[in-house]
Amino acid sequence: MLQFLQKLNLPRSKNFWANKHKHRQAQYQRLPGYRHFLTIYPATRNPQAGVTILLAETLTDICDTVHVMVPEHLRGFLVHIRLESRHSATLHIIGVYYPTSANKDTTPSWTAKIRDQMNAYIREESSKYRKLIDSNKCNIIIAGDFNGVAYQHDRTAAAPLTQSDRLHMRFVQELASAHSIYPTQPSPRPPTYYNKHPDTKQRVAISRIDDILTTIPQPQHDNPTTCGHTTTTISTLDMHTDHDGLQWKCPFAKLNMLPPPPTVDTYTDDGSKKVNTPISAEDAATLKSELRTQLEGQLASFNAKVQLHLISSKDPDSATIDNLGEELTTLSPKQRRLPLRCVPRPPPDPHPIPN
Repeated sequence: MLQFLQKLNLPRSKNFWANKHKHRQAQYQRLPGYRHFLTIYPATRNPQAGVTILLAETLTDICDTVHVMVPEHLRGFLVHIRLESRHSATLHIIGVYYPTSANKDTTPSWTAKIRDQMNAYIREESSKYRKLIDSNKCNIIIAGDFNGVAYQHDRTAAAPLTQSDRLHMRFVQELASAHSIYPTQPSPRPPTYYNKHPDTKQRVAISRIDDILTTIPQPQHDNPTTCGHTTTTISTLDMHTDHDGLQWKCPFAKLNMLPPPPTVDTYTDDGSKKVNTPISAEDAATLKSELRTQLEGQLASFNAKVQLHLISSKDPDSATIDNLGEELTTLSPKQRRLPLRCVPRPPPDPHPIPN
């Protein structure tokens, strides 16, 4: 898996995640073992943007997976997936990329407009499922590049707060109070975005603009395991990106979902598919040997008794399984349950030829 991520310059997280793609510079590739849900800002407009969500096939195979269509003006900035399965809570996963006014092709007013529209969509979806969330029948995960910090301390001394920061901080407070959606990690938190120092060319920590928000309450610093989930940053120092990855680990039980059945890795390191059997060849051989040892003698004895009755019967035409009742009473209950294939006796000729 790591080799594929290195080729794509993506974070090393095996969990579902969202990340922007610069389609002018990198060709989109698929990762085996995952389903991909991609939205791209139309190429006829500037700037280009895109968001993709990767979900493990072990999860999508047991759920009804719906790619929710978002408004056209939000394509490339927001992708929405809904997972539903019987006896499990519904899970909404929203991947986001909030544009930045630092881009030469954007203006502060345009980025603020897109931010307002994205916030409105998230606000509407959260309100729509509020009763289900309160009854533990639905959860929402919002993940990606927000280009704004959730807490004041998410900015380092190297960068002051921006207008986007202030807008996003207010929105995060609104989500927490009105919709019970919180960042998965409380402040202070490690940064995820870096710039290069102009002289040393070393990475300089700037902010925590990448985030994961969810309806699962966040843990406390004094006891990070209280809520049963953890968030860690994944260093991408050697992967040619200015963003670190985020990994959020949460048990399915916390999401009120049934977990997928255990599986083994179906792909080799070079990406080719492996053929798997329910049990290994070694275990299969051991099982066959044990069955042969335990049952071979009993089956041989039983078959011999059946053949003896068929041969020694005075009336061969009446040699059916009904004649073996006496012998069957001497067998163990397990032997009686063994299947026995007998050829039924043909019906008598209704018009026999007289002698």
